[in-house]
Amino acid sequence: MIKLNLGCGKLHLENYVNVDIDPDNAPETGNFNEFVIADVTQPLPFEDGSTDEIRSWHLLEHIFPGRDPLATLTAILTDWCRVLCKNGMLVFAVPDFDGCITRYYNEVIAGGNREMERHYKLPIYGLQTTPHQIHYYGFTEPFIRAMLTGAGFGTVQIERTPEGETPAFIVRAWK
Repeated sequence: MIKLNLGCGKLHLENYVNVDIDPDNAPETGNFNEFVIADVTQPLPFEDGSTDEIRSWHLLEHIFPGRDPLATLTAILTDWCRVLCKNGMLVFAVPDFDGCITRYYNEVIAGGNREMERHYKLPIYGLQTTPHQIHYYGFTEPFIRAMLTGAGFGTVQIERTPEGETPAFIVRAWK
C-alpha cells in the first residue's frame, strides 16, 4: 500500500508518493521519493483501494469550486475515497473561515490591532501572487462534514488549531 501527499508543492515527504500539478515542484534530485505530476481535481492515477493514507495540506481552498462548491469538492473527494483502502485515512488542513473572521473582528476591528490584519486575511484570500495561490473557498465545520459524508467517508474528526496559531481545521476521515 502507498501513502499520497496531494498538492505537495515543494514539501516532499519521505515514504509518500508526492503529487502536484506543477512540474516545477518536482524534486531537484532523482534520489527522492516518487513524484507524480497530476491534477488532483481529475481522477487520480492510482488503482481503487491502493492507498493507506492521503495527506493534503492546505490544498482544497485552492481548487476553484464553480457555482456549487459542495458538489464540486464532494466529487473530488469521492475520487480520493476511491483510491483509499478499507479503513484508509484522509488527513487534510484547510483555513477555518469562521475562526479567521471571528479573530479578525476581535483583534483587528474591536481590538484595534491593525498589525494582525494580514495574519487573518491571508488564510481567507491566499497570497494571490499566482493562480495556484488564490483561496477560492472558505471552509466551515458543517460544510466539511457534508462534503466528506457525501464523498463516502464514515468517521470524521475535525479539530481547530490552537489559539495563537493561524485559524485552520485539521481533518481526519476514514473510509
